Amino acid sequence: NIRPEIESEYFFATKKSGRFSPVNARLHIAKLTSELGWEKKITCHTFRHSFATNLLKKGVDLFKIQKLLGHTSLRTTEIYLHLVSEELDDAVNRL
Repeated sequence: NIRPEIESEYFFATKKSGRFSPVNARLHIAKLTSELGWEKKITCHTFRHSFATNLLKKGVDLFKIQKLLGHTSLRTTEIYLHLVSEELDDAVNRL
């Protein structure tokens, strides 16, 4: 819930706490996916994962993705390289 009358340093904020907690996010996402009739479970991590994967597919440097995700180790971010290479293998196997 974004409310203009709420004074908060956070982009997403609630009237009660002045911020949008992980619990708020999970509940909001669950409500929206239910309203859309989606059966696949969508989580905050789903958005984070999609964000990183799409950046990599668009050619964004892995180091920049690491910084955007807040990973302290580049090894943590390297998992997205594996996922993109699996998609490339799948594309070649369709030939």
